[in-house]
This record gives sequence, structure tokens and C-alpha cells, in this order.
Amino acid sequence: VTIEAGKAPTRIVDAVTELVNDPEFGEALGNLTDGISKGYAVVEMMWEYERKALRPVEYRARDPRFFQLDRLSLSDLRLAVDGSHEGVELPQAKFLRHLPRTKLGLPLRRGMARPAAWGYLIQQFTLQDWAAFSEVYGMPLRVGKYNASASAADKRTLLKAVASIANDAAAIIPAGMDIEFHEVNGANGAAVFGGLLEYVDKQVSKLVVGQTMTSDDGSSLGQAKIHNEVRLDILRADGKQLART
Repeated sequence: VTIEAGKAPTRIVDAVTELVNDPEFGEALGNLTDGISKGYAVVEMMWEYERKALRPVEYRARDPRFFQLDRLSLSDLRLAVDGSHEGVELPQAKFLRHLPRTKLGLPLRRGMARPAAWGYLIQQFTLQDWAAFSEVYGMPLRVGKYNASASAADKRTLLKAVASIANDAAAIIPAGMDIEFHEVNGANGAAVFGGLLEYVDKQVSKLVVGQTMTSDDGSSLGQAKIHNEVRLDILRADGKQLART
């Protein structure tokens, strides 16, 4: 039956309005935005007969790993099935599929998490290095010296003494051995590690919200307003694509 625009029966309008205003549907929209980070997002609709009508009563977010793209066009979403190279075609009216076009290219490569993953890895390694640097920052390099006749037990005793000086501020060593302290200048450590972390943070901010002032720093009200408009432009574009889905 063809229904002219603006002339839909009231019961149909009411039914659609009820479904859209359902909190479960709002939750489904939130889950579909996961496609911005991963390239696609899928929500399964659980249908049941309710009040003499077949309607979706629950929306369940499904892990992207349950799905795959067809091998030919790499754009048609299919259900991943063990033993099937091509996967299985998704049934109609069962899955909500959101494939946002955050950038040009194949859906698998559009996700914001793909480029952001490199920034995350760099940050984690940098934080680990900075933590190790902070642990020994300001402490002199301790060098233990032993003579040629020292036994393996003597060497272990000397190594233990050198290591314990940092915590205990005291140690004993066999006669004929000594410990030297060499000053290490690490004054620029904060600038090196902190500068790299700040740089990566700003690049991720540009990737996600298109600018840095609303997330990292700001200098003036005028510039902040311009940067905020960039963020809102991206937000509106994401909203339009979700609306089309």
C-alpha cells in the first residue's frame, strides 16, 4: 500500500513515534555511534508479539567481530560463520547497521580507532619510560669495582650492595672492592617525555574533534569559539549520518 506524504494513518504515526521515543531505541542509537571508532556498528533487534503487534522489544549491541565484509566489494556487511569464507547474508529487519563515512575509503579503514591506536601505543610506551626515568631521576650512577681474584659470590655481594644503596643508603662490601658514584644529568627528562605525550595528545584531539582548544588548551575567546565550531560541525555531520541510518 502506498501512503502519500503527510497522510499516514494516525495509528501508524503513533506506533512509529512510540518506537522512536522508547528508551531502548535511544540506547541503540548510542551503541551505533561505536561505528565512528571501528568503521561499523551493529545492533540486533529482538522481535516479539506485544499488544497484538510484532515489534522490537530489545536492541542488543553485537561485537563487530561477529561480522565481516564481503570479499569482492569490501563494503557489504555479512554475518561471520565458522567454515564460511564469504560469511552469510544478514536477514532483513533483524540488524541495524551503521557504517559512518568519517573519511573516504573502505569501511574497515574508516574507523577513528585505527589511526588513534598508534598514538595510544606511543603514549603507553612513553609513560612507561617516564615512570622508569622518574624512579631513578636524581640518583647518581653507582659503579662497583672488584679485583681480578674476586669470586662469583663476591661479585653477587657487590652487586647487591650497589643495588641496595638507593633504598637503604648503606651497604657493606668485601675488602678490596669499592663503589664509585657518577652524577647523571637528567634535567631535560620532563621536557622530552612530557613534550612527546603532549604532542600525541594534540594529534589524537585533532583526529577526534578536529581541533585542540576544547580538549587540550586555549589562548583566546575568539579562537576558542572558532575551534568549537569545528567540533560542532563534526558533531552535526555524525548526527546526520546516524539519522540516515
